[in-house]
Amino acid sequence: MQIAKSYKFNWDIYVDTLPHLPEIYKSLTVQYTDQFTLKWDISELKDKKKLPISYKNYFDAKIELLNFKWKVWIGTGVWRNDFFIYK
Repeated sequence: MQIAKSYKFNWDIYVDTLPHLPEIYKSLTVQYTDQFTLKWDISELKDKKKLPISYKNYFDAKIELLNFKWKVWIGTGVWRNDFFIYK
């Protein structure tokens, strides 16, 4: 899995968010972060300490990319109590 971090147009302009202009999507190139391997099932996970390192790297990259400064709750299932606090 990869995370899009910026978008480049044919005329070498980089932007951080995807523009809402469908007519320019043909000239768009996506710049990605590193590749993340997310192949484990974490649906029953209730403890952050048991999270595989690839998921930790993925969540850290997303949080850094979004510049998120509040608590992050990771949902692991469909029920209200299926989550853990990541940061």
